Amino acid sequence: MIEPRTGPNGARVYRARVYFRGRYVASRTFPRKRDAQEWERKQVETLKTGAWADPKAGELPVREWCEIWLSAQPARAQATERKIRGVVAKQIAQAFGRRPLVSVRPSEVQAWAAEISRKQSAATARHSLGVLRRVFDHAVRDGAIHRNPAAGIRLPKVQGNDPRPLTHDELWQLADHLNERRDRILVLVAGYCGLRWGELAALRWAEVDLGRRSLRVARAYSEEAPRGEMSSVKDHQARTVPIPAIVSEELVRFRGVHKADELVFPSANRTPLRNRNFRRDVFDDAVNALELDITPHNLRDTAASLAIQAGASVVAVARLLGHESAATTLNHYAGLFPSDLDDVANRLDAAAREAIEHGRATADRTTRSDSQEDDLSVVDPATGDQTDYLLRSPENARRLMEAVARDKGSHPEPSDTNEAPTTHRPERSEGK
Repeated sequence: MIEPRTGPNGARVYRARVYFRGRYVASRTFPRKRDAQEWERKQVETLKTGAWADPKAGELPVREWCEIWLSAQPARAQATERKIRGVVAKQIAQAFGRRPLVSVRPSEVQAWAAEISRKQSAATARHSLGVLRRVFDHAVRDGAIHRNPAAGIRLPKVQGNDPRPLTHDELWQLADHLNERRDRILVLVAGYCGLRWGELAALRWAEVDLGRRSLRVARAYSEEAPRGEMSSVKDHQARTVPIPAIVSEELVRFRGVHKADELVFPSANRTPLRNRNFRRDVFDDAVNALELDITPHNLRDTAASLAIQAGASVVAVARLLGHESAATTLNHYAGLFPSDLDDVANRLDAAAREAIEHGRATADRTTRSDSQEDDLSVVDPATGDQTDYLLRSPENARRLMEAVARDKGSHPEPSDTNEAPTTHRPERSEGK
């Protein structure tokens, strides 16, 4: 439907109004009637094919679309929700918050992500880019824009930190260096059971089964919230972890009269122990005194390393650490597992040497055979005929020697006397 109108400056304009199945859909004003008719025709065609999108949707600010996307997401853990909203507020909104969706170009997204990678970290850049990409994907599916400017943007891979595990001796030296029994046992549990810090801080005595020498990991404490936050762990992280007997004995002596609902490793005021406080008050001084270059998280690396040394498989280590899959374990600790590449190299070396020796032996046999063929020429002393004997095996050599002996027996050598040998001459026939 085209309606002629008078514009703000008195000029004649044309208002195109689009209806679909009797309901108003969209409208737009044009200075020429032809343009209004063309726009109306395209809108009606896209409505019939189901590909229509609100022309004004792409003009919404990026920050508003972020809120639309967030409201459409399924429920997440509070820590995850808080982290994503922090990325939206600190990274995305500051760069593109007031910009219309359709105005953002891929080159701008690339430059934005690269700047975050340089000034902050590659991990922060990849996480921020991932959130922005999902926001634009939501807008593309909704028809607000036709392309995702954040798609195809490449960033450097995040380089994981190499594990820095302790040996058995180093772990016990660190535990013995700590004065408080709580700190000593915390280090031993972390070094042999592989709990994350949040899992250690949330562990209660009710979840420690000293009879079966095991503990149940079902909760985690998050320090990202202003006052901390206790929550359940993810499904793939909830697990039962065995405790070595020597560590279990330490726990038995440490428990005393603690109640089941009390924390195993509480702070001085009976609240969950914070990582930064533990490092500041206890841990950092101890590792510096022992000249160790580790953080509390490296005690988790220690648990993985010691389990691998004890013969644990990749799957067993993944279950111990609460990894979602064994691939995650291999990504972090592939260098700690025994490698069979050395054995492969040794077998290749042995095969190569065997092939070389076989080739040399074959060449030597061929050379000796040719030499024997040249030396085994026998001249009959009576006839002067030359007979070549080709030796192919010891059997041929034996036959040759027997033939030579027979030949010598049938042709005896002359005596040492001066008498000439008698030559038999047949008598001539008288008739000739």
